Amino acid sequence: MLLVQEAAQELAVARARDVILALPLLENLLVHADLTPPLSERTRVFLGFAPTGELRAVGTAYLGFGRPALGVATPPGPWDEESAREILRHMRDGIDLPAIAIDETSREAAYASAFTVTARHEETHEVLLPRAPLPLVEEIPVERVPTHELDRLDAFLRAHGATAWSRESFATGAYYWVREGSEPVAAAGVHFETPFVGQIANVLVREDRRLRGLGRAVTTAVARRLRASGKIVSLYVKSDNAAALRLYDRLGFRVARKLSYLELA
Repeated sequence: MLLVQEAAQELAVARARDVILALPLLENLLVHADLTPPLSERTRVFLGFAPTGELRAVGTAYLGFGRPALGVATPPGPWDEESAREILRHMRDGIDLPAIAIDETSREAAYASAFTVTARHEETHEVLLPRAPLPLVEEIPVERVPTHELDRLDAFLRAHGATAWSRESFATGAYYWVREGSEPVAAAGVHFETPFVGQIANVLVREDRRLRGLGRAVTTAVARRLRASGKIVSLYVKSDNAAALRLYDRLGFRVARKLSYLELA
């Protein structure tokens, strides 16, 4: 039995962040990101304590995408299914639905115990090899998107199906694009950064400009920036997106774990 409460003070969030730092890095990546500024400013944090006072579960609900994006970690050791189920049940009663979650496939049952899974698909978590060369594609002009072009970037990403995006996302890290004239034809950006990991997201190319190396060019630009700051470079991709998987493999990304993307009600 857990005593679950929402963390209302930064001190409690900081305590949770310190605890999560001691857990395996990649397996708890989204919870760690949600507890790290600037994402933490838009995250509701739920703490589950054992009767003896130890912190046994941390649940996060990031509110930057319109629908809450959920994550769970179970300190101090390996994944604790029962603690995860219990804190998720409390979170269900405290957040607005529908919600989404991306977590390891082996953890899917915990979410299904507390929510109705209305849709799902499989993703892979890919991590860039430390010595991957990441050569620049010199013939393709890649630019960092300036702040005054946020409206144009927002329109491009929304028109081409970006999922991990809202206008707030622009504040979490750099975006790069390729343009023809003034119109973007490809873009990619930083989804979030923790002290150790930089996550790439929203790698998109206009359909009539695919197979020209544009996706490779913008992904390389983002990856080089993150690696230059000493980060592990990471991204998520749908498991059935064969073209994207080939691209990331050629760049030097390798599969770290299997994930489930869940839509929850």
